[in-house]
Amino acid sequence: MVTGLLTEIITNNGAVALMFPIALSVTEAQGIEVRGLFIAITLVASMSTITPIGYQTNLRVYGPGNYKVTDFFNVGFLLELTLWAVLIILVPFFWPM
Repeated sequence: MVTGLLTEIITNNGAVALMFPIALSVTEAQGIEVRGLFIAITLVASMSTITPIGYQTNLRVYGPGNYKVTDFFNVGFLLELTLWAVLIILVPFFWPM
């Protein structure tokens, strides 16, 4: 969830770079498999749909399309909730901890 919030205000690569060390230490402390969490972090970081700032393509269409931040929020929020639901179901199925 933190990765999802970070990727809305910084690039997805930056969000992943910040979250991987934290995830690694959490999984080592809990004794769980790290792969599923790393996959989830990577996928969540690619779901920047709520703001135009987090992803380059959003910024490219923001100005020429005369979009507002609220346009991104209105469409992106529902899309991101849907993607989160899919991730919550599929990541543990394919990469169990």
